[in-house]
Amino acid sequence: MELWLWAIVGGLAGTVLMDIAAIAAEKLNITRGGRCGEPQVIGRWMYGIFDASFVHKNIIDSSPVKHESSAGWIFHYLIGGSLALT
Repeated sequence: MELWLWAIVGGLAGTVLMDIAAIAAEKLNITRGGRCGEPQVIGRWMYGIFDASFVHKNIIDSSPVKHESSAGWIFHYLIGGSLALT
């Protein structure tokens, strides 16, 4: 059980560090300028999965969904915490 806990903590810590690195890269202007990693886009994708819409032609052009940004942050960290368990 302790191993699982450390794996989840490690996944969350890795996610936080990657978010910090992404913010630093944006501030230093060394990103490609893509919007697919923004929380609202991740939330929109997550809500699309629940509606059985797994593929979007261009998710940025898809209609916004209520609370997509909050859902995106939650889903982002759930993925980060879960990936370490694999």
